[in-house]
Amino acid sequence: MLNAKIRKIADIGVFYGGKLYDKNALYDSLKRLNEYLFGNKG
Repeated sequence: MLNAKIRKIADIGVFYGGKLYDKNALYDSLKRLNEYLFGNKG
């Protein structure tokens, strides 16, 4: 499942623009991106 992959990525956390994003904020932003791109709800 795509959401499981997103959560796995979010659990690792990433450096972006020199900032370490909180995994929950990352998950939320990726989830919204996923909804935008694929029209998934929830």
